[in-house]
Amino acid sequence: MNPRLFAILNEVKNPSARTLTDILMDSSLRSE
Repeated sequence: MNPRLFAILNEVKNPSARTLTDILMDSSLRSE
């Protein structure tokens, strides 16, 4: 699954997890 898609879906489900998704996104970008 696309990490970015996962982050978006997760943020939609739980807006308070925006900080967490941002960290995941940053980690994914660094992995690339």
